[in-house]
Amino acid sequence: MLIVEAKFNAIHENERYLPGVKLSSNVVATSNLEEAISDSKLLFLVFPHQHVDSVLDGMKGKVRKDAKAISLIKGIHVQDSKPVLISQVVEKKLDISCSVLMGANIAKDVADGDFSESTIGSRDMKEGDLFKRILDCPAFSCNVVQDVAGVELGGALKNVIAMAAGFSDGLGLSGNAKAAILRQGLIEMYRFASQFHIDVRMSTFMESCGFADLFVSCIGGRNRKCAEAFIKSGKSFEELEREMLDGQSLQGTETSQKVHQILVAN
Repeated sequence: MLIVEAKFNAIHENERYLPGVKLSSNVVATSNLEEAISDSKLLFLVFPHQHVDSVLDGMKGKVRKDAKAISLIKGIHVQDSKPVLISQVVEKKLDISCSVLMGANIAKDVADGDFSESTIGSRDMKEGDLFKRILDCPAFSCNVVQDVAGVELGGALKNVIAMAAGFSDGLGLSGNAKAAILRQGLIEMYRFASQFHIDVRMSTFMESCGFADLFVSCIGGRNRKCAEAFIKSGKSFEELEREMLDGQSLQGTETSQKVHQILVAN
Protein backbone atom coordinates (compact mmCIF):
# COMPACT_ATOMS: atom_id res chain seq x y z
CA MET A 1 0.00 0.00 0.00
CA LEU A 2 2.80 2.43 0.88
CA ILE A 3 4.48 1.76 -2.47
CA VAL A 4 1.24 2.54 -4.35
CA GLU A 5 0.74 5.68 -2.23
CA ALA A 6 4.27 6.93 -2.85
CA LYS A 7 4.08 6.29 -6.58
CA PHE A 8 0.76 8.11 -6.93
CA ASN A 9 2.08 11.12 -5.03
CA ALA A 10 5.14 11.19 -7.28
CA ILE A 11 3.31 11.09 -10.63
CA HIS A 12 -0.28 12.07 -9.67
CA GLU A 13 -1.77 9.37 -11.84
CA ASN A 14 -3.84 6.28 -11.07
CA GLU A 15 -1.97 3.99 -13.43
CA ARG A 16 -4.12 0.97 -12.65
CA TYR A 17 -7.63 2.36 -13.20
CA LEU A 18 -7.15 5.71 -15.00
CA PRO A 19 -3.90 5.37 -16.95
CA GLY A 20 -2.84 8.48 -18.81
CA VAL A 21 -5.04 10.81 -16.74
CA LYS A 22 -2.96 13.34 -14.81
CA LEU A 23 -4.58 14.62 -11.63
CA SER A 24 -3.90 17.93 -9.92
CA SER A 25 -0.84 18.13 -7.69
CA ASN A 26 -3.07 18.97 -4.71
CA VAL A 27 -4.67 15.50 -4.90
CA VAL A 28 -2.61 13.54 -2.39
CA ALA A 29 -2.90 9.85 -1.53
CA THR A 30 -2.56 8.54 2.01
CA SER A 31 -3.18 5.14 3.55
CA ASN A 32 -3.65 6.75 6.97
CA LEU A 33 -7.39 7.20 7.43
CA GLU A 34 -7.10 9.52 10.41
CA GLU A 35 -4.65 11.75 8.53
CA ALA A 36 -7.10 11.96 5.62
CA ILE A 37 -10.18 12.95 7.63
CA SER A 38 -9.20 14.52 10.96
CA ASP A 39 -9.18 18.15 9.80
CA SER A 40 -11.60 17.82 6.87
CA LYS A 41 -14.79 19.89 6.82
CA LEU A 42 -16.12 18.08 3.73
CA LEU A 43 -15.90 14.30 3.38
CA PHE A 44 -16.43 12.53 0.05
CA LEU A 45 -17.13 8.85 0.72
CA VAL A 46 -16.28 6.69 -2.30
CA PHE A 47 -15.62 2.99 -1.73
CA PRO A 48 -17.41 -0.36 -2.27
CA HIS A 49 -20.50 -0.78 -0.11
CA GLN A 50 -19.14 -4.08 1.20
CA HIS A 51 -16.69 -2.07 3.34
CA VAL A 52 -19.10 0.54 4.74
CA ASP A 53 -19.17 -0.74 8.32
CA SER A 54 -15.44 -1.32 8.66
CA VAL A 55 -14.43 2.03 7.15
CA LEU A 56 -16.99 4.04 9.13
CA ASP A 57 -16.05 2.26 12.35
CA GLY A 58 -12.46 3.33 11.68
CA MET A 59 -13.64 6.94 11.29
CA LYS A 60 -15.58 7.13 14.57
CA GLY A 61 -14.29 9.81 16.90
CA LYS A 62 -11.87 11.17 14.29
CA VAL A 63 -14.24 13.40 12.30
CA ARG A 64 -14.80 17.10 12.98
CA LYS A 65 -18.16 17.81 14.60
CA ASP A 66 -18.93 20.44 11.96
CA ALA A 67 -17.98 18.18 9.04
CA LYS A 68 -20.44 17.40 6.24
CA ALA A 69 -20.34 14.25 4.16
CA ILE A 70 -21.50 13.25 0.71
CA SER A 71 -21.71 9.58 -0.27
CA LEU A 72 -21.09 8.19 -3.74
CA ILE A 73 -21.44 4.62 -2.46
CA LYS A 74 -23.85 2.42 -4.43
CA GLY A 75 -25.46 -0.35 -2.40
CA ILE A 76 -28.06 -1.30 0.19
CA HIS A 77 -27.76 -2.11 3.88
CA VAL A 78 -30.30 -4.49 5.42
CA GLN A 79 -31.53 -4.29 9.01
CA ASP A 80 -34.50 -6.29 10.36
CA SER A 81 -35.30 -7.32 6.76
CA LYS A 82 -35.71 -3.65 5.74
CA PRO A 83 -33.45 -1.58 3.48
CA VAL A 84 -31.33 1.01 5.27
CA LEU A 85 -29.80 3.90 3.34
CA ILE A 86 -26.02 4.03 3.47
CA SER A 87 -26.31 7.78 4.08
CA GLN A 88 -28.32 6.95 7.21
CA VAL A 89 -25.60 4.55 8.34
CA VAL A 90 -23.04 7.34 7.85
CA GLU A 91 -25.13 9.80 9.86
CA LYS A 92 -25.69 7.33 12.68
CA LYS A 93 -22.09 6.15 12.97
CA LEU A 94 -20.37 9.52 12.50
CA ASP A 95 -23.05 11.86 13.89
CA ILE A 96 -22.81 14.23 10.92
CA SER A 97 -25.13 15.04 8.02
CA CYS A 98 -24.71 13.09 4.78
CA SER A 99 -25.89 13.99 1.29
CA VAL A 100 -25.59 11.63 -1.69
CA LEU A 101 -24.42 11.92 -5.30
CA MET A 102 -25.44 9.49 -8.03
CA GLY A 103 -25.78 9.66 -11.79
CA ALA A 104 -24.58 8.73 -15.25
CA ASN A 105 -20.93 9.51 -14.55
CA ILE A 106 -18.66 6.67 -15.65
CA ALA A 107 -15.27 7.44 -14.07
CA LYS A 108 -13.19 7.20 -17.26
CA ASP A 109 -15.52 9.56 -19.13
CA VAL A 110 -15.42 12.09 -16.29
CA ALA A 111 -11.63 11.84 -16.08
CA ASP A 112 -11.35 12.42 -19.84
CA GLY A 113 -13.40 15.62 -19.51
CA ASP A 114 -16.42 14.26 -21.40
CA PHE A 115 -19.72 15.83 -20.40
CA SER A 116 -21.52 14.05 -17.55
CA GLU A 117 -24.46 14.73 -15.25
CA SER A 118 -25.07 13.88 -11.61
CA THR A 119 -27.83 14.30 -9.06
CA ILE A 120 -27.17 15.46 -5.50
CA GLY A 121 -29.73 14.39 -2.92
CA SER A 122 -29.77 16.33 0.33
CA ARG A 123 -32.22 16.77 3.19
CA ASP A 124 -30.95 20.35 3.54
CA MET A 125 -31.03 22.20 0.22
CA LYS A 126 -28.39 24.67 1.45
CA GLU A 127 -26.05 21.77 2.06
CA GLY A 128 -26.88 20.30 -1.35
CA ASP A 129 -26.17 23.67 -2.97
CA LEU A 130 -22.82 23.79 -1.16
CA PHE A 131 -21.75 20.53 -2.78
CA LYS A 132 -23.12 21.72 -6.13
CA ARG A 133 -20.98 24.87 -5.97
CA ILE A 134 -17.93 22.71 -5.37
CA LEU A 135 -18.62 20.11 -8.07
CA ASP A 136 -20.67 21.75 -10.82
CA CYS A 137 -18.73 22.83 -13.91
CA PRO A 138 -19.28 22.92 -17.68
CA ALA A 139 -18.25 19.26 -18.07
CA PHE A 140 -19.92 17.97 -14.87
CA SER A 141 -23.45 19.26 -14.40
CA CYS A 142 -25.10 18.74 -10.99
CA ASN A 143 -28.75 19.13 -10.01
CA VAL A 144 -29.89 19.15 -6.37
CA VAL A 145 -33.10 17.47 -5.18
CA GLN A 146 -34.49 17.11 -1.66
CA ASP A 147 -34.95 13.35 -2.01
CA VAL A 148 -32.01 11.48 -0.50
CA ALA A 149 -33.74 8.07 -0.58
CA GLY A 150 -34.75 8.38 -4.24
CA VAL A 151 -31.27 9.45 -5.34
CA GLU A 152 -29.44 6.83 -3.29
CA LEU A 153 -31.71 3.92 -4.15
CA GLY A 154 -31.66 4.86 -7.82
CA GLY A 155 -27.89 4.51 -7.79
CA ALA A 156 -28.04 1.15 -6.01
CA LEU A 157 -30.97 -0.52 -7.77
CA LYS A 158 -29.84 0.29 -11.31
CA ASN A 159 -27.09 -2.29 -10.85
CA VAL A 160 -29.73 -5.01 -10.48
CA ILE A 161 -31.37 -3.98 -13.75
CA ALA A 162 -27.96 -3.75 -15.43
CA MET A 163 -27.42 -7.40 -14.54
CA ALA A 164 -30.70 -8.28 -16.28
CA ALA A 165 -29.61 -6.27 -19.33
CA GLY A 166 -26.35 -8.25 -19.40
CA PHE A 167 -28.21 -11.55 -19.20
CA SER A 168 -30.32 -10.38 -22.14
CA ASP A 169 -27.21 -9.55 -24.16
CA GLY A 170 -25.63 -12.88 -23.25
CA LEU A 171 -28.70 -14.73 -24.49
CA GLY A 172 -28.63 -12.78 -27.73
CA LEU A 173 -32.03 -11.20 -27.23
CA SER A 174 -33.12 -8.22 -29.30
CA GLY A 175 -32.85 -4.53 -28.57
CA ASN A 176 -36.60 -4.58 -28.05
CA ALA A 177 -36.18 -7.01 -25.16
CA LYS A 178 -33.47 -4.86 -23.61
CA ALA A 179 -35.66 -1.76 -23.94
CA ALA A 180 -38.45 -3.60 -22.11
CA ILE A 181 -36.02 -4.49 -19.32
CA LEU A 182 -35.07 -0.83 -18.92
CA ARG A 183 -38.69 0.36 -18.97
CA GLN A 184 -39.97 -2.20 -16.50
CA GLY A 185 -36.81 -1.98 -14.45
CA LEU A 186 -37.22 1.76 -13.91
CA ILE A 187 -40.80 1.23 -12.73
CA GLU A 188 -39.72 -1.49 -10.30
CA MET A 189 -36.89 0.69 -8.97
CA TYR A 190 -39.42 3.36 -8.07
CA ARG A 191 -41.89 0.85 -6.60
CA PHE A 192 -39.22 -0.65 -4.37
CA ALA A 193 -37.98 2.76 -3.20
CA SER A 194 -41.48 4.12 -2.51
CA GLN A 195 -42.53 0.97 -0.65
CA PHE A 196 -39.98 1.68 2.07
CA HIS A 197 -39.69 5.48 1.79
CA ILE A 198 -43.06 7.12 1.29
CA ASP A 199 -41.58 10.53 0.46
CA VAL A 200 -39.67 9.26 -2.59
CA ARG A 201 -40.59 11.18 -5.74
CA MET A 202 -41.11 9.64 -9.16
CA SER A 203 -39.58 12.78 -10.66
CA THR A 204 -36.27 11.85 -9.00
CA PHE A 205 -36.11 8.77 -11.23
CA MET A 206 -36.18 11.05 -14.26
CA GLU A 207 -32.99 12.71 -13.00
CA SER A 208 -29.46 11.57 -13.84
CA CYS A 209 -29.50 9.31 -10.76
CA GLY A 210 -32.47 7.42 -12.23
CA PHE A 211 -33.08 6.90 -15.93
CA ALA A 212 -29.74 8.27 -17.16
CA ASP A 213 -27.65 6.14 -14.79
CA LEU A 214 -29.80 3.11 -15.57
CA PHE A 215 -29.36 3.65 -19.32
CA VAL A 216 -25.58 4.01 -19.30
CA SER A 217 -25.18 1.07 -16.88
CA CYS A 218 -27.25 -1.17 -19.16
CA ILE A 219 -25.17 -0.16 -22.19
CA GLY A 220 -21.62 -0.45 -20.94
CA GLY A 221 -21.26 -0.74 -17.15
CA ARG A 222 -19.24 -3.43 -15.38
CA ASN A 223 -22.36 -5.18 -14.05
CA ARG A 224 -23.79 -5.55 -17.54
CA LYS A 225 -20.47 -6.77 -18.94
CA CYS A 226 -19.99 -9.39 -16.24
CA ALA A 227 -23.61 -10.58 -16.51
CA GLU A 228 -23.20 -11.07 -20.26
CA ALA A 229 -19.95 -12.97 -19.69
CA PHE A 230 -21.68 -15.11 -17.03
CA ILE A 231 -24.13 -16.37 -19.64
CA LYS A 232 -21.59 -16.86 -22.41
CA SER A 233 -18.71 -18.35 -20.40
CA GLY A 234 -20.44 -20.43 -17.75
CA LYS A 235 -17.94 -19.07 -15.20
CA SER A 236 -18.96 -17.95 -11.71
CA PHE A 237 -19.27 -14.27 -10.86
CA GLU A 238 -16.34 -14.63 -8.49
CA GLU A 239 -14.14 -15.83 -11.38
CA LEU A 240 -15.38 -13.08 -13.69
CA GLU A 241 -14.79 -10.42 -11.07
CA ARG A 242 -11.17 -11.51 -10.75
CA GLU A 243 -10.63 -11.79 -14.51
CA MET A 244 -12.49 -8.71 -15.76
CA LEU A 245 -12.48 -6.05 -13.04
CA ASP A 246 -8.81 -5.90 -12.02
CA GLY A 247 -9.52 -5.57 -8.32
CA GLN A 248 -12.75 -3.58 -8.58
CA SER A 249 -15.94 -4.90 -7.00
CA LEU A 250 -19.08 -6.12 -8.76
CA GLN A 251 -21.98 -4.36 -7.03
CA GLY A 252 -24.98 -5.88 -8.81
CA THR A 253 -24.72 -9.42 -7.46
CA GLU A 254 -24.75 -8.50 -3.77
CA THR A 255 -27.40 -5.82 -4.25
CA SER A 256 -29.59 -8.34 -6.10
CA GLN A 257 -29.28 -10.79 -3.20
CA LYS A 258 -30.20 -8.10 -0.67
CA VAL A 259 -33.18 -6.89 -2.71
CA HIS A 260 -34.44 -10.48 -2.97
CA GLN A 261 -34.00 -10.96 0.78
CA ILE A 262 -35.98 -7.80 1.48
CA LEU A 263 -38.80 -8.60 -0.94
CA VAL A 264 -39.23 -12.15 0.35
CA ALA A 265 -39.47 -10.85 3.94
CA ASN A 266 -41.93 -8.08 3.10
